[in-house]
Amino acid sequence: MTLFRDNMETIPEAGVVVDEGQYRFRISKVDEKVNEDTGAVTIAVQCKIQDEGTWLGETVFLNCSLEKFGLRVLKTLYAATGYKPGPDGHDPTELVDREFRGTVVHKDYKGQTFANITPQSIESIY
Repeated sequence: MTLFRDNMETIPEAGVVVDEGQYRFRISKVDEKVNEDTGAVTIAVQCKIQDEGTWLGETVFLNCSLEKFGLRVLKTLYAATGYKPGPDGHDPTELVDREFRGTVVHKDYKGQTFANITPQSIESIY
């Protein structure tokens, strides 16, 4: 069999969560999700780490409801990435390929640990 040249000492195992700390992110995808139970709409923002090192390219999600707090998070993300929607509305997909800095913290939910970007840590890199 072929010897692959990946340095497996630098690759985290499956299930290992991104370390807490500040990272530079690029938004790779934005989806609109509807909660089947409540009908509430959430904007799921996929953010890929851009810093060199173990976590380069790893995805961390930022989920924003369209309620008051979630809209504040979206507005903060818009400002940090240079997107300036007007009074006619906003299109979260305009965030794709834009970058920002944010801090990852761990949160436990139903026995699992997840990496989350704290909304108050979102800042511009520009």
